[in-house]
Amino acid sequence: MVKSFFNYVCEEEALLAVLDVISQRCGYAYNEEYCFFPDRDDPDPSLHFDGVALVVCDEEVVITEVEYWRYVLQVGLFWIEQNRVGADAVRRILLRIPG
Repeated sequence: MVKSFFNYVCEEEALLAVLDVISQRCGYAYNEEYCFFPDRDDPDPSLHFDGVALVVCDEEVVITEVEYWRYVLQVGLFWIEQNRVGADAVRRILLRIPG
């Protein structure tokens, strides 16, 4: 499920923009796939959770932030290995990843 989300993101032409957004702990959505972070200030208790929620085709999974950042790093490194275009921009984005 988690890999499906990131595989979908990797197929999009806007990968650099997506990595830029999600590396700043902001949610991202495209069609039926999205990720979002908890919001303890929101009155909706369903947004009070630990980790990061990923949704693909109406299936939701919550993973720890450590797992999430590991996947983001893997996506970025894979992009760098496969594509020289934008590699420096991806490297700069990956430097923002916590831990």
